[in-house]
Parts: sequence; C-alpha cells; structure tokens
Amino acid sequence: MILLYAFAVLLLGLVAFVTGRRARTMERKFIRAAAQADALVKEMSYRGGNNSPADPLRAAKRQFELGRLVQARDRLETKYDTWEGRAEKCRSLRDRLRNCRGRLVPYVFGVIDVVGAFALATVFGIVDQAQLRHAFEAARTVVSR
Repeated sequence: MILLYAFAVLLLGLVAFVTGRRARTMERKFIRAAAQADALVKEMSYRGGNNSPADPLRAAKRQFELGRLVQARDRLETKYDTWEGRAEKCRSLRDRLRNCRGRLVPYVFGVIDVVGAFALATVFGIVDQAQLRHAFEAARTVVSR
C-alpha cells in the first residue's frame, strides 16, 4: 500500500514541479516581452531633434515592431495562463491525495498493491494457482467463523 501510494504522490509532485517550472519560465519571458513593448511605446512618443519633421518611414518601422512585440507578448501570456492552470490542477490533485491519510484512497491503493503482487507472483510462476486458491479458501473459512 505504502509503495503505490507514495509512488502516486511522488509522481504527482514531480508533474506539479515540472508544470510549475514551465509556468515560471513563461512568466519570465512574458515580463521581458512586456518590458520591451513598453520601452518601445515610450520611445515612440519622443521626436527626434529640434523642430525637425517626424520621419514617416521610421515611425512606420517602430509601429510594425511594436505590433510584433505586442503579438509575442499576448502569445506568451496565453501560454503562461495555460501552464499555470495545469500546474494548479496538478498541485491541487497532489494535495488532495496527500491529505487522504487514513481514508479510502490509501486502502484502495493497498488492495491494488496486493492484487498486483499476487498477479506478478502468478505470472512469474512463484506461486501456483492451485496453492493460491487453497490459501484463499483457508482465509475465507477463518474469516467466516
């Protein structure tokens, strides 16, 4: 029981860690892209030189660059939200499984663990099916008394 339960908690913890790490990476990329876009917006408001006319080619190029940065920022924001949602689901599932001590879930894992051990013992020929059937009948007679 302990083995299967601990493996499930460990696996969920590992998945929660990996998804959380990916979400933090996306968050850092998003912050960097947002800072670049903000810097470009602030730079666009300044005019070059004293009394010189604004260069339309330079303005168009900056506007295009701003559009590209905003699209990249929005795409990263969507990815961050997706990964953060996945990480939160994994964390909540891990916490719910971890807080089930003494309840139904560990006992179910225990039953699965025992059945799996008997199945492996039967498949590898360690235990004969006739011996297993005899042991099961003996256990049933002891319990029925």
